[in-house]
This record gives sequence, C-alpha cells and structure tokens, in this order.
Amino acid sequence: MTLIEKLSNLGGIVDRDEMAKACSEIPDEDLRLALMTLALTYNQNIKINEEIFQKQHREIERLQKEIDKLKKAK
Repeated sequence: MTLIEKLSNLGGIVDRDEMAKACSEIPDEDLRLALMTLALTYNQNIKINEEIFQKQHREIERLQKEIDKLKKAK
C-alpha cells in the first residue's frame, strides 16, 4: 500500500484509538511529511476562508445599502 493510500485511509477514521493504531503502521518519515503537508494545507485553508468571508461581507454590505435605498424610495 502506498503512502497516499495509507493517508487516504486515515481520513475516514473518527475513533482516536483506531487513528493511533493506523498511524503507528506508517513510518515516522512519512508521517513527518504528511504532517508538514497537513500544516501547509491548513494554513492555505485559513487564508481561503478569510478571503471568502471578506467577499461575502462586502456583498452583504452592498445588498444592505440596496435594501436601504429601496426602503427610502417607497
């Protein structure tokens, strides 16, 4: 089984003991590489989520201004 296959299998595990057992079967060097990849992915995810939040916040503000404008027009 390749490292990618082993790591893919970890994604479906929710039990901590089962996760520990599965991780113990993966060589330490591979786990370090996987941890580094996970950290980079996590940081990128945070950045993307912040960008999405900012975009949605701007859209909400724009729509709120439009709503206020329509209310005044009544």
